[in-house]
Amino acid sequence: MQRHATEASGNTITDINLITPVTVNIKFRLLDANGNVLNAAGNVTSSSGQATVGNVNITPLAGTTELTVPLSTNGTLGTAINLVPLLKNLGTAGVRVEATVTMAFGDGALKSFPESSITTTNTTPTAYVQLATSARLSANASTLASGTLTTGTDPYGYYRDKSTNTSLVYNVAGSVSQLGINLSDPALGEDSPVIHTAGYYNISGLEDKAATIAKATGLQCTLELLVKNAKDEYETLAKPGEYITVNAVDPGSSTISTALTTTTTDGKTVYTWAMNKGTDADPFGGYQYLDTSGAKHPCYDATAGTFTLPFDVIVNPKVEEGILQYANYRINLTVSLVGPDGETTVLDTQSDYLKYTLARISTTILRQNPTTP
Repeated sequence: MQRHATEASGNTITDINLITPVTVNIKFRLLDANGNVLNAAGNVTSSSGQATVGNVNITPLAGTTELTVPLSTNGTLGTAINLVPLLKNLGTAGVRVEATVTMAFGDGALKSFPESSITTTNTTPTAYVQLATSARLSANASTLASGTLTTGTDPYGYYRDKSTNTSLVYNVAGSVSQLGINLSDPALGEDSPVIHTAGYYNISGLEDKAATIAKATGLQCTLELLVKNAKDEYETLAKPGEYITVNAVDPGSSTISTALTTTTTDGKTVYTWAMNKGTDADPFGGYQYLDTSGAKHPCYDATAGTFTLPFDVIVNPKVEEGILQYANYRINLTVSLVGPDGETTVLDTQSDYLKYTLARISTTILRQNPTTP
């Protein structure tokens, strides 16, 4: 959620309609004309302290557009604080009632705020919500509804940013100093180089990630291999299996050992892997992975709204045999949440890539000719 000063005019200001889960905390303080904090009897407790005369926690019902909270110890008129003794002690100086409101919004409550955005040319969102307050003062509870009224409006407007709903980062898993592979390195031997990679798919920015996951039937991943050509452009390789093998999580063992097969659509050949959803209570609980230390982790963290998708890329060391030049490769990862109709219903999709380099560089030390002075 974003906050923006509402100095501009001509934009849509909407009423906030609270949607659970939302929790509200209101702390009341009493202050004299000099800013000293008072207790309910009018005695100074601190010149700058945080002493409160009321601390109220509320969970509004769905559809609430207005909260009415009396100055009290628990938010009800039954425990309302009588200001008469305090006003007698202070005389004409009067008292200021300060209310600090803290609102915590859960996933579904983000719908309370309109989607909008700002740009370098349009620095004010087209739609936002403002929070307004009003206070009434009366000699007794029965006349409170018609008591003296004071109103105010928050100078800021609030909205949901359109551009930060979901994200995908595809990178090397663990610590790596470089992604350059020297196929002529004697230390490599006959082994095929393995690049441990992972996609980190984050859906926590969805206005209601729980509802999106409930609607989804699974998660689909595709990996596409491209090579840099003489024009410094990356082009898709028609036979990626000659260059790499890709392993994904085996649901049975949690090891990254399931060799992926390729599919070809519209002339593009990609590796595919899918996570099928289980129960609504534990949608992707059947998918876990082992890290390098052997510890087991869930592929989907429902609380954080994040997927960790590990893939081991095994490079064919003979793919450029006899070619003493650099070759740059790119692996595109695309992740999609799909709905009841499979590939025809994509609820969300994100893509990212990583690059690696293959080369054959002689590591033999060049010695100076001994006959050369």
